[in-house]
Amino acid sequence: MIDSNSADLLKSEGYLVTSFAALDRTELLEAFRTFIHRVRDYQLRFLQKRYGYAYDGFSYYGQTDSSHQAEDDLISTFVLSEFYPVDRYPEEFQGFLKGSWKRVVKTVRSLETDLLTRLDIPGLLDFYHHNAGHMVSNNYYPPQQQFTAAAAGNTRLSAHPDASLFTVFPFGIDKELELQVTGESGEPLWQ
Repeated sequence: MIDSNSADLLKSEGYLVTSFAALDRTELLEAFRTFIHRVRDYQLRFLQKRYGYAYDGFSYYGQTDSSHQAEDDLISTFVLSEFYPVDRYPEEFQGFLKGSWKRVVKTVRSLETDLLTRLDIPGLLDFYHHNAGHMVSNNYYPPQQQFTAAAAGNTRLSAHPDASLFTVFPFGIDKELELQVTGESGEPLWQ
């Protein structure tokens, strides 16, 4: 939950802000924490390249063939989605995917459908119903002391375009998240 001054600023910048508390992330956080502490050989069985499309799977610092992050990003990530059967994912995530994930997607889909209906852009709602899916990115930012080089541009995850129709943070926003937006003169601004 954010304070009212922050909410007013976000609203004035065109962001949609609600007063709803973020959904509970306890189950997903514990699953990801367990996965991160597994041996590397186990983790490598779930690399993104083993999934085939979208961003699903595991990627890690130093990986040269990740479709999700740059080789020098100081982060490890596991992306889950509704694009693959639950049994394709590590056992740690299966409880979440069979239960809480369905409720998260149902909630987010309801909000997105309502927003698309209000926007009333011809063809967009139909496109959404026939083509859109949902994914969640789990990000682990190890302590920086373990790295020999600083993060590029003083970021832990390099700047990248968001390919999503909507980006939703159902589990809240970490306090250090920054977004790069375009200023009035076309210059990049960090917020």
